Amino acid sequence: MTDFLRRASLFCAIALTIALLVASVTPSAGQVFGGDLHRRAHLVSFAVLALAWRCGLPRVPVSMVALGVIGFAFLHETIEIFGHNHPYEMEDVAIDASGAVIGLILAQVAKKIASIK
Repeated sequence: MTDFLRRASLFCAIALTIALLVASVTPSAGQVFGGDLHRRAHLVSFAVLALAWRCGLPRVPVSMVALGVIGFAFLHETIEIFGHNHPYEMEDVAIDASGAVIGLILAQVAKKIASIK
């Protein structure tokens, strides 16, 4: 991976982390997507978050990136208790964690493909 791509990934990871923190304290953010779209938004956002962190920090073990992103999922939902004024949603944490695992798998596959070339 080029240094530019690594830096761009790190920038995106930080920006998405900040955006998710802002969304967790913004009451209307919880109502942007309803029903199944709400679940998909959680899954995709945490998959992209994990992918970006993994590509941005290639020397950090994948297990540590997983712990960081999944830990952030728990924090995100805790903040939503106050920001969205609703009870803790363990289902959202599970979806976020699943998204993180998907993102990390995609990062590993991309890394493997890049090393073949």
